[in-house]
Amino acid sequence: MPVYTAVLIDTNIFIETKFNFDGGSLERLKSFRGRPENIIYDDVIYNEVVSHFSDLLLKSSNGLRRSFKEARRSKLLGADDCVPFDDLFVDEAGAVERAKDKFDRYLEECDALYLSTHENSDLERVLNDYFNLQPPFEFKESKKHEFPDAFCLTAVLSWAKRTDNNVLLVSSDKGWRDFCYQNSESLSIVENIADALDALQEFGVRSYYLGLFRGHWSTIEQSVSSCLQDVFHDQIVNGFVEIDATSYLHYDAEVEDVVIDEIAYDVDQNGDLCLSLIEIPDEGVNGDFVVSLSADVSYTVEASFGFSVRDSVDKDMMFLGGTVERVKNRDDIEIDVRLGTFGGMVYFVSADVQNVPSAVHFGDVEPDFSD
Repeated sequence: MPVYTAVLIDTNIFIETKFNFDGGSLERLKSFRGRPENIIYDDVIYNEVVSHFSDLLLKSSNGLRRSFKEARRSKLLGADDCVPFDDLFVDEAGAVERAKDKFDRYLEECDALYLSTHENSDLERVLNDYFNLQPPFEFKESKKHEFPDAFCLTAVLSWAKRTDNNVLLVSSDKGWRDFCYQNSESLSIVENIADALDALQEFGVRSYYLGLFRGHWSTIEQSVSSCLQDVFHDQIVNGFVEIDATSYLHYDAEVEDVVIDEIAYDVDQNGDLCLSLIEIPDEGVNGDFVVSLSADVSYTVEASFGFSVRDSVDKDMMFLGGTVERVKNRDDIEIDVRLGTFGGMVYFVSADVQNVPSAVHFGDVEPDFSD
C-alpha cells in the first residue's frame, strides 16, 4: 500500500456531511494538525464549499424568518420575543461572510495547506481533455460543468509531481475516480473520510484493531443496534425532519414515531464485516479506538397530519380532519463505533451515526373520514 503524504477532500464530501465542521467525520480531520500528512485545498474547493454552505445558511435563515413571522401573526410570539434571534437571520452577503468565517476556522484547525489553482493548474491539458472527452469530462452534454474539477485536479496533480507528494483524494465523483486511475503514480482515491483515515493507518495497526473489533462483534452488535434506534428516534422524532407530502389541502404534520425494522451490516465476499479504522489510542494499546462501518437500514416512520382550509368569511383556517400515515424507508447509514480497551478487555463506549435522513416522503395524503 502506498504511503500518502497529502489528502484532498472534494466539495461533495462537505455537502454530504452537511458542513458539520465540529462533529462526525469532518471533525476527525482536525487530527491532521499533529500528523506528517497534510490536508490540502485549492481555490476551486474553497469557493465551491463557501458557495454551497452559504446557500444552506441563507435557506435556513429564510425558513426561520418565515416561521417567526407566522408565530408573530398567530400571536404565539410578541414583537419583542424575536429580538434574541436576530443574529440568526442573514442576507445573501451575510451568509457568504459566515460561511467563509466558519470554513476558514475549520481549515486553520486542520492546519490545511493551500494550493494556488492559478499557479499549479495546466490549462493546455484541461483544454485537451475537454475536447477529447477525457476525465473528468465524462459526458459530452454536461462536460462544460466539469471545468472547475478539471482545474482543481490538474493543479493537484502538477503540485504532487513537482513536490514528490502522493495524494489521496476523497470523492464519490466518477470523473475524479477516472482521473485518478489515469494518474495513479501520484493520485489515489477513496469514497469517504472513514476510508481515507483507514488508508493512513499502518498495516499492522489496522490488522490488529479490526481483528479485535470483529472478534468482539457478537457482544457489541446489540449495543450498536440499540444506539442506532435511539439516534433515529432522537433526530427524526425529537429533532427536525422535513416531511414531504402531496395533498389538495393545507396540512400541518408531525412525526410521532420511528421504528427500525431491519439492520443489514455491510459484509465482504467472505462474509466479514466491511470496516475502516479511523482512530487508535493515543498511547499504547489501552484506550479508545474507533471503527467505521456501514449498514442498510430499513425503518418505518409514523406521522400525524392535520388538514385545514381557509374560511373566506372569517379569514381564518378551518380544521377539516386528520390522519395518521406510515411509510417504510431504506437508507445506507454510516456508523462510527467507539470501543474501549484496558488490560486485554474490550467494551462498547458509543456509536456516532453520521447521516440520519433529514427528510421523509409520504406521497399523497388526505383526511381520514372513516370514523
